[in-house]
Amino acid sequence: MKKILNCIAGFFFTAILILAGYAFSTKATFDLNKAYKFEGTVSEKQSNKYFKIKLDEISSNFYIYRASRDYSDLEYKIQKGEKIKVYVAHLGKKNTELIQVEKEGQIIFNSNEFYRKYIFVSIFCFIGGLITFFMTIKVLIKKHVR
Repeated sequence: MKKILNCIAGFFFTAILILAGYAFSTKATFDLNKAYKFEGTVSEKQSNKYFKIKLDEISSNFYIYRASRDYSDLEYKIQKGEKIKVYVAHLGKKNTELIQVEKEGQIIFNSNEFYRKYIFVSIFCFIGGLITFFMTIKVLIKKHVR
């Protein structure tokens, strides 16, 4: 009975990892041409776990996440009072992740960095799902051999 529950849990965890991998891969393949574009003046900015900015004209906060938490280049390139253009997949009520940021026609935060992050996470989830699937199959085979 314990092995059956372990197998059910293994298949469940496999499904969760595969679905998460799929969800992250859809973010990784998002077409920048379909993104919402907003232009506005930076009214607030801060960086700790995330680099957050607020534009005067929009109620939502925008953020960029880096695992390294190194936002020094963004801190330098984006200043309060400057006009920027941001690209997002959707506009959240409170916080919205940025895909790309431009200032005066120059790309400040490139969409490739956004895509690479989600490609890495989706591959990690898919590989984890496959490993979990094969480990579960191995447990099932051992159960039937004995």
